[in-house]
Amino acid sequence: MWMGLEEVSEKVAEYAAKDVDFLKYGASGHKDMFYISFSPRVQKGIVDTGHKSGMTVQAHTTSIESFYMVIEAGVDIITHCDDSGPNRPLPQSYIKKMVERGIACSVMAITDARMTALEEASHPFVPRKKASRENIRAMIQAGATILLSTDSGIENSALAADYASISVNVDPDGKLGESHFNALVALEDLGMAPMEILKLVTSNVAKSYKMADKFGTLEPGKLADLVILEKNPLKSAKNYRTIHKVIKAGKVVNIDALPLAPLISNMEVETQQ
Repeated sequence: MWMGLEEVSEKVAEYAAKDVDFLKYGASGHKDMFYISFSPRVQKGIVDTGHKSGMTVQAHTTSIESFYMVIEAGVDIITHCDDSGPNRPLPQSYIKKMVERGIACSVMAITDARMTALEEASHPFVPRKKASRENIRAMIQAGATILLSTDSGIENSALAADYASISVNVDPDGKLGESHFNALVALEDLGMAPMEILKLVTSNVAKSYKMADKFGTLEPGKLADLVILEKNPLKSAKNYRTIHKVIKAGKVVNIDALPLAPLISNMEVETQQ
């Protein structure tokens, strides 16, 4: 972030030349989320350089102004675009601009049940999640191309214990293997139509990453990556959990042979007794 436009552009070109599938940058801070990370000029340079290299470019935003800046920079995807700060929803005009530019929006939706549980626990994230849900409702109504985000990671039992007093386990939104299923139910709670929910985990993803010629729909000539469900997801978003069979590149995956334990173990944290 100490570099000028020219040097940043050179670094982005170096990244794009490596074996990567897309580029992502932080338009605002991650820990200190109220800070803007790059000037509008540099953000435009990052996006332009990525596009010249044939890359899809997405950005992380955590505030109203960073959301607006990445739209102006020309990104393809905004990551957790529903997060607009501690308690302020996005202006409708900003959401409209995102839709008009054809920018996809990756959200972190939580269910009605989780929202209620957070409120009952007086969780500090309540105002933030209320604003997030208001943003997602507005995006659904505006016809935005919505994807799913998650800040999931490998859980560390020692560190998790530090947050036990404020943790809420109802429909978790930050847990590998659970978050996306819960988010689909959350989007149903927020009023998204069943077919739109199906599209956001299939064709929306493929189109947003500019890979619709290979993935996203069932058509001759595309890669045969399929999930077959036992129940109709258009009847209820909870039916996405009823996985009957997984097919990868045309071959059935032996689900029973998959490991149950994490492949990456928790890092060890020494604690003093």
